[in-house]
Amino acid sequence: MSGSFPGTSGTASVTGGETLEAYIQSVNSANVLINGHVDVVVTNSAGTSCADFTAIEYNGASVYGDCSNSGSGINEEAIISAPVSWTAGQSTTDTFDLTFATAATGTDNFAIAIAP
Repeated sequence: MSGSFPGTSGTASVTGGETLEAYIQSVNSANVLINGHVDVVVTNSAGTSCADFTAIEYNGASVYGDCSNSGSGINEEAIISAPVSWTAGQSTTDTFDLTFATAATGTDNFAIAIAP
């Protein structure tokens, strides 16, 4: 498995059973509290689903139950969502740890979105 992360250079390669750690940096430039969520959308030209992962953690807490599947076949994607809150002016570096199932194959692409 390999993943590409927008805003970074290169790719990371892992095999089934290994864990990939991704970092997400965010800044709340508003003067108000923002409650929202971080979504990680995983796509794969061969199709992917939440079953391709055995564990998913956000900042050390399991969010595997917050993984959902969208689409079907080669258009299927796994969407991982984690709730977050940012105080005014807060800057954070968060981590997603994704452990791949041993049978997972192909090349995964990761897109990260922050939604209020």
